[in-house]
Amino acid sequence: MSALLDDEMLDSFAVMAAPDELADKISDRYGITIARVLPGSPSHMSETTVTAVQRELRSQRTRQ
Repeated sequence: MSALLDDEMLDSFAVMAAPDELADKISDRYGITIARVLPGSPSHMSETTVTAVQRELRSQRTRQ
């Protein structure tokens, strides 16, 4: 299946970034037009990292 989906197509419906860049990338793409985000993360990503991304998203939302 991965042969059918190139990076450009995947990028059209998914936001992919390193954890420390993810909140910025989501905010850049969607701004304040979204009310909820359902993040998916690799199973090896720590709960601490996922929580940090969520906090950063919330923080950015209150600044806009």
